[in-house]
Parts: sequence; C-alpha cells; structure tokens
Amino acid sequence: MGIQLDREVNLKDAGVFAWLKAGAYGPHKETINDQKLGLSLVQGSEREVIGNAVFVTYFAANQRKYDLIQVNPINGHERKIQSMSVLIPLEYRLKVELETVLYIAETALNDNQRNGLLTEYKNYPAGEDPLIYAAEAIKRLGINSDQFQVFPRYILSRDSGPVAHMTEANALEGFYSSSVVNGDSEWFTKHKIFLKLVSEEFYGEYEQKKEDPTYEPQRNGRSDDEVLDEVEEIMKKGLNCDKDYESVRHPVMTLLVWPEYKVEWYMQGVRIGCVTVYLSLPVLKTRRTEQILYANAVLAKNSADATAIQIIEESLLEAALLGAVVGVYLWNLSAAVAAFKVSFEKLVVVRLVRAISCLDAELTLIKKSTGWQ
Repeated sequence: MGIQLDREVNLKDAGVFAWLKAGAYGPHKETINDQKLGLSLVQGSEREVIGNAVFVTYFAANQRKYDLIQVNPINGHERKIQSMSVLIPLEYRLKVELETVLYIAETALNDNQRNGLLTEYKNYPAGEDPLIYAAEAIKRLGINSDQFQVFPRYILSRDSGPVAHMTEANALEGFYSSSVVNGDSEWFTKHKIFLKLVSEEFYGEYEQKKEDPTYEPQRNGRSDDEVLDEVEEIMKKGLNCDKDYESVRHPVMTLLVWPEYKVEWYMQGVRIGCVTVYLSLPVLKTRRTEQILYANAVLAKNSADATAIQIIEESLLEAALLGAVVGVYLWNLSAAVAAFKVSFEKLVVVRLVRAISCLDAELTLIKKSTGWQ
C-alpha cells in the first residue's frame, strides 16, 4: 500500500449527483470504502495536496414532465391523452482539488509506531519526493508499507452553473403549436390538443432516449420507399399467410429538424501536485434529425380488391391522426403503435363489414440524422 500517487476517479457517481441535486452548496468530498482498504482512517489526518486546482465541465439533467391534454369541444372537459417527459441537460463548471488522508493498521502498530507515523505524515514538507520521504520514514519507524496508506481523495466545489440546454424541451413545446400534420399547420389547435407542464425536478445522469430500429429506421442514403419496402418485407414474414401481398402506405407528418442530445463519458488525466488523477468526465453531444412518420399496411393479394384498398388507405390515415397516435409518437412510439393498431382494425371492420384475416398495419418513423458533434 504505502503512498498512492495516481488515482482513477469515477465521477459518474450517485454521491456526485446527490450533491448536485441538493444544490451543490459547499464542497463534496469523496466517500472512501474503508472496508475495501482494510485499514482504519486516522481522524483529522486531512492534508491539502499543494498544486493548481483543475476545472472541468460536468453534465447532469432535470426532468420536465407534461400531460398531453385534449379538450372536449362540447363541454370543455379536459382528457389526458398521455403523460410524457423530456430530459434537460444541465451544464456545470466544477473545481477539482485533492487532499490526502492517512489510513493505518491499528492492531499491527504499537503506540510509538502509530504516533511516529502520524508525526512523519503531518511533517511531510511539500515539494519533496513523497516516495523517498516515505521510504526513509518506514526505515526509521521499523514498519512496512502494508501497515499504512496515504490515500488521495477528490474534493468538488461548484464554480458556476447549472446552465440548462433547452433546445429539445423548446422543440417539444413548439411541436404542438406549429407542426404540420397531414398538410395542416393548425391541426393540434383545431383538435384542441395542448401540452400542460406538470413539474420539473432534478433527475441525475442524462440518459438518451432509446430507439427501436424496427420502427425507427435511419435512412442511411436510401429513399423512403426503399426503407418502407424493407419494413414491409418484415411485416409479410410476420404474417406468413399468403404468397403474394399488396402494400399500402401514407405519409402522416414530417419534422424537418428535430434536436437530440446524448452524453458520453471519457477519461481525462490531470496532475494536481504530485498526484495524477484520471477523471471520468461527461461530454454533451448534439445532432439534428429529419423525421417522417408513415402509416403502412400489407395484406394478402387475394383480399386486395379496389374497395378494400381504398378503405385501408382511409383507415390508415384516420387511425394515424388520432391524438393518442400523432400526439405521442415522438415520446412513446410503442403506445402510439398500440393505439393506432386498435383504431385501424376497428375502422376496417366497420367499413368493410368484415375482417381481413391476412392484414397488418404499422407506423414507421424514418429518420435522417447528422453525425453526433
């Protein structure tokens, strides 16, 4: 053990997020697992590591929660369509300092050795080589390096922040006031659908929204038709009820620019005094994505007469334009797909006065994203 002159520090730590949640008032000192060291902390042994402090950028997140509301035009009553939320990245500038603390093997040292070790530790002259100083102290006291450890621990303090990155939250709130749905820029207003802010609170680590590659395919240089052809081939294999199929597809809405965030963690080595610290630090990356929502269906060719095709086309669009579908697909695609399927099947049965056994319908959100920067 002896003296530790390099440290790997994981700042992706629950204690750091708890400190930020509490407002980051005062310093945050690293918590050391004493049992893992197998030694006992000498109370009052804290010593500042002399050297320039390091300033780092750090990211956490708030969570803003909403309810998507639709107002009944007859009685004015509000109905909640869906609860949703967005994470807002919070940027901090943190100051990183180090102090050392002394751990000893209490039962292995006599009083003279214990007191001598503490004296040597407290009298270490900053600037000298700590390894040479420790070797000489060990020799004078008649102990070995397994009986103590000088452990460097970090101290964080908030220099500035948090600064909230609001681009995605602003885009979400603007989505219900200016998005074009089926060619109509006032679709949400006409259907009396709006977003109601419920709460905002500290969340912790920023987590990127997970994508479903089946229903959220990237364009990757392909045309929309090529992407939909691929999706519909998967749908046909899932049906497996005929040799030949017909496809029906309809664009529902387009978002030309949608902002996205993600946080990646990387290691950065810094030197404070005689100690080298390897810090895991977050970096915020952004990209912009064009998104087009399609409603598409496949059915057995022997069921695809002109009347059936027309009814399926109408039912696709009508089911996709439910508030519970178009209003929530960006934030809960699985819920949007479930609501869409139920509505679509009912519409087809009512209009055809029969069910089509070999028929499937889906929502497909095609994306074209820039690289993360």
